[in-house]
Amino acid sequence: MIKLNNNFRRLKGNFMGKWFEPILKWQIWALPSGMSVLLILLAQFSFLTFHTVAELFTITIAFAMFSLAWATYDFSKNRFLLVIASGYLWIGGLDFLHMLTYKGMNLFIYDEGNTAVQFWLAARYLEALLLLSAPLLAQRSIDKYILVMAFGSVAICLSIMILLGYFPVSFVDGIG
Repeated sequence: MIKLNNNFRRLKGNFMGKWFEPILKWQIWALPSGMSVLLILLAQFSFLTFHTVAELFTITIAFAMFSLAWATYDFSKNRFLLVIASGYLWIGGLDFLHMLTYKGMNLFIYDEGNTAVQFWLAARYLEALLLLSAPLLAQRSIDKYILVMAFGSVAICLSIMILLGYFPVSFVDGIG
């Protein structure tokens, strides 16, 4: 039994201590758990407020990811991270437009549910394109400004298609 405990301590010190021990600390889980409980309670009173807070959370993460990767690229030279972050900047922008056009927000004349769903789908299309192209783009030496402008061009084209009515109808009130 003593030998088993010594082996476990050695394993814990070498492997668990490096990788799993930080994950097991309660401080890491306190904020996400508290936010989850808050969002669940908020959803019981106002779905629109819940949706807005949840969207703002994901948009903030997308913009923070871009800011971090952009600011540290000169030091890290991690092209894969730069590609992912450049795409998520524009995905966050499309998600922001989704949030603003969501039914009940009453900020734009596009108050039907279709426009918000189209912006959400456009963000997911751009996300799929990003995740499929990131390994290929990371292998090439592409200027970081051109990379951001390329994803921005796709996002702006998708937005124009939605606002001008060229994007396929994705949601019809009362039908789905």
